[in-house]
Amino acid sequence: MKARMWMLVTILAVGGCAQDQFTPDGRKEIPLDCSGPTQAWAMCTQQAKQTCGASGYDIISKTGEASNVTTEKSLTGQSNATPQVTPRTLVVACRNPPPP
Repeated sequence: MKARMWMLVTILAVGGCAQDQFTPDGRKEIPLDCSGPTQAWAMCTQQAKQTCGASGYDIISKTGEASNVTTEKSLTGQSNATPQVTPRTLVVACRNPPPP
């Protein structure tokens, strides 16, 4: 009985994993995360260039905005800058499959 239960749990866990996404013409979509206060869109484009190589890439989607900073006064009267980081994700598809 325990073996069946573990098998069911394993099947459900594997079935719940993220599936690869593809463009209408069959190319694999590659999500690149460049979130965080020290990263920028240039980090995503650099990752795309490294991933796809000389063949280049097409941008499928781009979500997120640049980071903003809000300032609040603490109880001591000092201003505290708090970064408000918005996630940034660039989804690309290589024009030709990258080399293995």
